[in-house]
Amino acid sequence: MLQGAIVTLIALNRRFGGVQPLTAPVENNSQAYINALASVLAKAEQHHFVLQLLSAEKQRQLQHQLGLGSTLLAPDDLRAAWVERGRSLRDLNRVLHLQTKSRLSKGELQQWLQQWEAIASQSRNSEKVTR
Repeated sequence: MLQGAIVTLIALNRRFGGVQPLTAPVENNSQAYINALASVLAKAEQHHFVLQLLSAEKQRQLQHQLGLGSTLLAPDDLRAAWVERGRSLRDLNRVLHLQTKSRLSKGELQQWLQQWEAIASQSRNSEKVTR
């Protein structure tokens, strides 16, 4: 009977495979920092601060695509450069107007970011056509 129990234990151990050591999860410190900062800013209700940072970065990216450098231009100068390249002001005015609000809901923020992406896409597509 003892022999039967030992054989059964050995068989069960082999059935599920050998023991595999646990590996430590890979930490992404950048992502952890971003998540922590986002949490702190949300708890402090610093929506306007976050919106200002995002607005400035999105504008820098657009200016870079338009060949206007990385120094932030005044909204009127950006509009003039946008029109000079034959683009409609409607979409650009919408994102520039929304970034002046002190607080956007989560849905409005997502929509605003999608509008910025659409503007950047327009800029990229028109650059491909002109080349």
